[in-house]
Amino acid sequence: MSSRTSNNSQQSQAQPESRLGLHGAGWTKFMLWLMKVLPKPVCILLNTPICLIFYFLAKEQREALESNLTALCPDRPGRSFRDGLEVFRQFGLTYLDRLWHLHFNQPVEWDIVGMSHFDELKATSGGALIFTIHSGN
Repeated sequence: MSSRTSNNSQQSQAQPESRLGLHGAGWTKFMLWLMKVLPKPVCILLNTPICLIFYFLAKEQREALESNLTALCPDRPGRSFRDGLEVFRQFGLTYLDRLWHLHFNQPVEWDIVGMSHFDELKATSGGALIFTIHSGN
């Protein structure tokens, strides 16, 4: 049997990802439905409890994130759980912005801390390096 046939055989035996699994599309479809029937402020309020559920379900990702946060901030013992949940919560808000933009044609409104400094940089003739956080895929 060739390796190509062997790989095809292994792929066909793999179980498909559940739509309701952690990475399944069912959650996004459910969120889109909620976004259609609920006002935007209610969706934003629901972000925290929904992210808490995902934070517990995503055990592998949660443990890796908490480990990274502990390594980055060793002077904050015991805060990795809370800080990790905040990372998930902020990602959830970013994902909601993405869904509102893509599916409901709403503009994304960013709250930029230090916007006056950014405006000053734009007004100069020289170049600048701007470092930002990674806040979504």
